[in-house]
Amino acid sequence: MRSLWTTASLFMLLTSVLSPAVADEDWDDHARQHYKNQKDGIEQHYGHHEDALDDWYDTAKDRLEAARDAALRHAPKHRHDEIRRSYREEEKALKRTHEHREKALERWEDHQRDLAKARYKSAKEAARYGGTFYPYVQPYYSTVPVLPGCEHHPVRPNWEYLPMPNGTRAGREF
Repeated sequence: MRSLWTTASLFMLLTSVLSPAVADEDWDDHARQHYKNQKDGIEQHYGHHEDALDDWYDTAKDRLEAARDAALRHAPKHRHDEIRRSYREEEKALKRTHEHREKALERWEDHQRDLAKARYKSAKEAARYGGTFYPYVQPYYSTVPVLPGCEHHPVRPNWEYLPMPNGTRAGREF
């Protein structure tokens, strides 16, 4: 009976020592693959937003030029300088808006990359300490800048009341 107990305790000791290493490798591979998929998704999503933003800017600029040309055609000669000046100001405002939206998009991409890195670290920690990894839990609101042509991306809290790695539920305490 004593040898059976010793064998069982030795088996338990070996499995407790070896299994975290195997689990750690599995979790690490899973987390690495998930991180790679997220990075690819972010780049693809960013490209979609960037294309939509450029299309919007080109269309708005073409419309502004067409309106300016039409105004010049129908206005008396002595008002042409005033019309050109006013449309130059409109073009500058349009360009500022475009640059502002591009910067917002870049900030969004950086934010998403940071979240992906944090999730990857979280997965590695969960693997190391035997916890459970929830790749989509974010402890704050996921904000996507609403860009023209991209209104189909809602800005919503996607973390509320999801199970956390420690077994509790996320709430408004974050």
